[in-house]
Amino acid sequence: MQMMGNIPPQMAAQMMPQQMMQQQFNQQRGRGGPIAGMNQMGMQMPPFNNMNVSSGGPKVKHDYNNKLCLYIGNLSQTTFDNDLFKFFKNKGYNLRNAQVMLNNDTRKSKCFGYINFYTEEECQRCLTEQNNAIINGRNIVLNEKKSNDFD
Repeated sequence: MQMMGNIPPQMAAQMMPQQMMQQQFNQQRGRGGPIAGMNQMGMQMPPFNNMNVSSGGPKVKHDYNNKLCLYIGNLSQTTFDNDLFKFFKNKGYNLRNAQVMLNNDTRKSKCFGYINFYTEEECQRCLTEQNNAIINGRNIVLNEKKSNDFD
């Protein structure tokens, strides 16, 4: 059996013409793997361009009410989401979530983040009580989230 490009003859015999063309196209473009969109068994795979890998679902942008959200600044490089969440939970606050913003390229902390609450009263109580608290050796700054903040 004749070898077509870099495709082994055993695999070529099991491929349909469209799959072979896709395989050759991928090899010409320097893309590895058996066939784009196919798993090792030759089964069709869904596209992963807009998928959240952790949950398997599409990425979701949470639109929280700004009155329930606080900006938290002056964080250390070693403070992450879980650290913030545990810190405020241990202080007795009922948090929805906490998020430290990361640089997309380096995946390092931008040294600020957001904490979201279930009630406005809880949010205001945290703002007055915990402003200038110390987390990982740094005095944090708490402010209400502005509408032009991006997360």
